[in-house]
Amino acid sequence: MEPPVTLDQIRIDPAAFYFALRRVHHGRNYPIAVPLIQGHYWEVNRKKINPHTLFVEVLDRGGFAEVSRDKDNWCAIAGLVGVPETQATTLSWNVKDLYHKWLLPLEVLMNGPVAADGSPADARAARGLRRAPPQRQPYTATGPATRQTRSGGNPPGTPANLNNSLPSTLSYSPSSTPATTATNNNTTATMSFTTHSPYMDNRTPMHTIVVDTPSNRRGRYSQVDQPPLPRTMDPMMVSMIPEKTPRIYNHCVKGLQSRIPSEVDFALHHLVVISDERGDKFKFDDFPFLAEELVEKIMEITYLVSGIRWEVDYTSLEAPRDNLLYGTGNTDILEKMAKFPITLGGDNVETEEFAHHLRNIKEAALTLRNMSMLETNAVFLSTLEIFKDGMLVVLNSPRQPRFNEILNYALDTIEQVCPYWETDPGDPLFNTLFELLGSSDRYHILTALKIMILYSMELETIKRLQGVPDDKVSMLMSYTLLEQDKELLSGTLDFFYQYTAIPENVEDLLSNFSLPTTLIPRLTNLLLFEGERDINEIVDQEECKAPATTTIPIVPPDLHAMLLRLPEPERCSRWLKCCFIEDPECDITQLALWHAYQNCFADERVPGVSTLPAAEFINTVSRTFSTAQAQVVPGAVAKFIIRGIRPLETSYDFNGYPYHQCKWNGPSGQCRVAFIDPAKLKDHVFREHMLLNPADLGNLQDAHRPTNVCAWETCGEFQIPTINTARVAGHVSTHLPPLMDMSSPPPPPSRKIIQPKLTRMFDYYPTPVDEKGDPVGIAYKAILILRNIIRNLPKESAGPKHGNKSWNYVLFFSSKNKLIEIADYNPTLRGDIFEFVAEIKSS
Repeated sequence: MEPPVTLDQIRIDPAAFYFALRRVHHGRNYPIAVPLIQGHYWEVNRKKINPHTLFVEVLDRGGFAEVSRDKDNWCAIAGLVGVPETQATTLSWNVKDLYHKWLLPLEVLMNGPVAADGSPADARAARGLRRAPPQRQPYTATGPATRQTRSGGNPPGTPANLNNSLPSTLSYSPSSTPATTATNNNTTATMSFTTHSPYMDNRTPMHTIVVDTPSNRRGRYSQVDQPPLPRTMDPMMVSMIPEKTPRIYNHCVKGLQSRIPSEVDFALHHLVVISDERGDKFKFDDFPFLAEELVEKIMEITYLVSGIRWEVDYTSLEAPRDNLLYGTGNTDILEKMAKFPITLGGDNVETEEFAHHLRNIKEAALTLRNMSMLETNAVFLSTLEIFKDGMLVVLNSPRQPRFNEILNYALDTIEQVCPYWETDPGDPLFNTLFELLGSSDRYHILTALKIMILYSMELETIKRLQGVPDDKVSMLMSYTLLEQDKELLSGTLDFFYQYTAIPENVEDLLSNFSLPTTLIPRLTNLLLFEGERDINEIVDQEECKAPATTTIPIVPPDLHAMLLRLPEPERCSRWLKCCFIEDPECDITQLALWHAYQNCFADERVPGVSTLPAAEFINTVSRTFSTAQAQVVPGAVAKFIIRGIRPLETSYDFNGYPYHQCKWNGPSGQCRVAFIDPAKLKDHVFREHMLLNPADLGNLQDAHRPTNVCAWETCGEFQIPTINTARVAGHVSTHLPPLMDMSSPPPPPSRKIIQPKLTRMFDYYPTPVDEKGDPVGIAYKAILILRNIIRNLPKESAGPKHGNKSWNYVLFFSSKNKLIEIADYNPTLRGDIFEFVAEIKSS
């Protein structure tokens, strides 16, 4: 007799496990859908799992019934046997179903069936399994012999029908064919494992009878008469313990899965709100089959169009048919859709049932779109084959305005998921996006471009954007002319950057398009796009102004009288505004300013009113002029100055009109009369000093004797008297200010410029840069595309049609001068453009 096999041997020896599994399913009247050969894995949604590991993990947790108490146990086991963590929650049900179909019979054979009341008898038995004895000591389950009654009845504790409850005894030899099967009246099976040991070959076989005892069948004797322990917590308090997730979440998920119309309406309505407000917490991993249910609901758009409902088989066991989709992926979905008749008309007339169904689909699509904004959910959807099939169904549905909202949600969802998909030229979803490039809806064009650009962005594999139809490439070339639509232009250039990164695509462009007259000139012109004008000024000669006068103007008598009527410090401030002006480049000493103030007002002090002290006077200067600052100039002798003001050439009145001083020298000194109106000054000079009537200036006669002279200030002309009165009068008029419009005061005069500023102006149009100083925008993308093209050109010549010149020369030599000119205007891209020009060949 061959030695029996224990569970410990099955745990550590996969060969014994597979042998036992084959014997359990041998001779049954159902097909075996899983491989029962060592080294072959089982599949769950195309994920390979190890059945031996699965069996051991379940036994370690107490068996099937104990593990099934909490769904989290199956999630943990699924992650340990080969299911990715992102799908462990979703596929845990499949793992459980697989175990129930193919591994549970082996567990029941070894440990006994689950108790009739549902108690996990097999789980407790698994926890209480005996350890295997040493190899030299063959082990058989023993127990006291069961005494038979005279009536031939069954012993106590044995089932009535032994033929149904007693499995076979199996023998296994790793070096030979399986041993024959013998049947005896035992309540469990023992499996024999033959090892070639001399000791075991010399032992005499011993036949034993195994009976149910509390030791080896704990589940059968687990229900004792002991009353249950009292509750340690008030039942009302137990009901207040929060669940892992809010109850509304589970209600919505279960309601969606129930397919009850009222519950589906409730679920979809609240799922939209939850996914929008709590999208950062709402994950597919926490709610098994939620994503599948939403996708299946979205695919009901086919029912609205053709009246046919899709059916999804997640076990891949059903026979193919036109409306059946496999959850593991489908390659003929477009062919199946082509067979469906379109029963939906082009009008907008809708029944109440149709509108209600359409609203449910929109809500499901919006929920899926909102949840995909979370990166975890996007990664989850990228591994779900039925999701890609569902999106393919939506993208290939009839283009009707009523379906636009669903299409927009689908595109938004694909945009979030596509970075985790491999780029495959044969992918029907990727090829469907090309059709959207010619859509009349700008949003569809932009989103389709974004999706094609973002494909495989999060993967480490090299993206190869190939298989683009020529008509779509031509259409994208035309989009580069749309300068008004910067977003579409930028997306188009992003596409061409990825497209031209592959040498085969560049060869297709050369053979199907005239690049020297289409794409190359356009990209060259875009090198100045978005460049804001920047004027660069080069100064060849600095401006030089005349130094400010150091003479503080004299206050005319009438202005002096008005100032005396004002109190201090207003009088001081008014005086400063009448005699000084702001000039950041000039300064005056504090001592000169103080003396001028004292000379103007100290002699006419009103009894009881004095001038300002020096400190307060300096503060008044700073308050009067915003540019005035009291400073100390260091040196051998410190110099105290007021920077930011300069004296005026003449004083001004309160209204801003300048006083024009009469500077005629008389016998008693210079005349001190001043006038605001230049006409009055002229009348005063000619009438009072030259004894002429201003009205006769146009018809002056020569004097009888030489009495006419010019005594204006320091003028040296006509010092000797002459009889030519008209000539002297004309000369004196040159000293007088020109007549002016007295309706508004003139602006204060600036200092005279004795040397003008000479500059040269240059216009630049730099490309925008980011915070790091790197170029960004359309112009930078254009130079990158040009660089891709020139580096991926064929090495052979362009052929006799182009004079056997190189493709480099044919495409870019005619644009070389233009590129150099643009580099001069664009300092941001100057280095990149010159580097590109250096690669252009001359032949």
